[in-house]
Amino acid sequence: MFASIFLIFGFFNWTFTSADTDVSCQFRTDCILPCSFNVGNEVVIHWILKPGDIQVHSYYYNKDQLGLQNPRYKGRTSLYPEQLGRGNASLRLSNVSVEDEGRYQCYTSTVNGNKETYIQLKVYAPIKDVVIKKLENNLTCSSDGIYPEPKLTWTIGSPYDPPEKPSISRTESQLYSISSSIPYNLNAHHNAATCSITTTKDQKKATLLEEALRNCSATETTVECQSLDAPPDRIVWRFNHVNLILTRRRGEAFEATAGWKKHVKEVSSQGALTLIDLKPEHEGTYTCESINTKETAIATTPLHLVEDNNVSSTTAIVVIIILGAIVLIAVLVFLLLRRRRQTRDNL
Repeated sequence: MFASIFLIFGFFNWTFTSADTDVSCQFRTDCILPCSFNVGNEVVIHWILKPGDIQVHSYYYNKDQLGLQNPRYKGRTSLYPEQLGRGNASLRLSNVSVEDEGRYQCYTSTVNGNKETYIQLKVYAPIKDVVIKKLENNLTCSSDGIYPEPKLTWTIGSPYDPPEKPSISRTESQLYSISSSIPYNLNAHHNAATCSITTTKDQKKATLLEEALRNCSATETTVECQSLDAPPDRIVWRFNHVNLILTRRRGEAFEATAGWKKHVKEVSSQGALTLIDLKPEHEGTYTCESINTKETAIATTPLHLVEDNNVSSTTAIVVIIILGAIVLIAVLVFLLLRRRRQTRDNL
């Protein structure tokens, strides 16, 4: 009786199926889809994309069998032959594209049994740059080469709902481009605009800050950068938007360009720029671009140079005006009290 039961079970081909495993891979990089099996002779491996049973990679008779491989995977798949004896059937997929997304089945078979493993491959292309700038009477924000589909939001003091929805398009590689344009409305109360772009995998933002015109000493003055949520990796200062003053990377000394070396005293770790011995030709707009992996901030500060004696004279004039006002008020109070006293005496 026991022999009969053994023979009956021997005719069955048992297949073990495991739960899906999520794997995220960056666009245009190489990716490993993991799969393991019980070591045994007569190894058979089939990698198949579901649904549609698209043939990705096959191995049997001790070698790769690519005769039925779908053309889009040609030259992009490989196993690890030296590790098959240890039960490793993982697939290396190179130059990953958005089209590669989907559910992959790894079917393995040996004399010891069959196994099915499922991999849910998700592809992403990180947000590289968020570009914010002023164009005539509008603020624009844009970013390219993103996946999955991004979202764009504005903040000007508080969340801002633009009059038009962001424009979204896709490239031949199925990556997304997104852009938005809003009326320029920065003012003394809200002088900074932030554009944030997010996906389910990534987020990045850019801020544009426009300071009011500043009077400053030609002898020495410091211009601030816009602070970031995390320390900046790179700081770039420009004069009148196009002339490079210096670049500084985190942990490195700054290097000013030839025309600015004698005018740059120092740059702080947060990007504050201290200038000395400025001339009339240095009057204009100073722009600081502060950058890290998650954020970019652009701060523009227009400077009006004032000679130190003029600064002192202006300060003195202000002091004199204030003192004169105090004296005038004191005299008026004295006269008012005196008049009240005379009126009381007459009564």
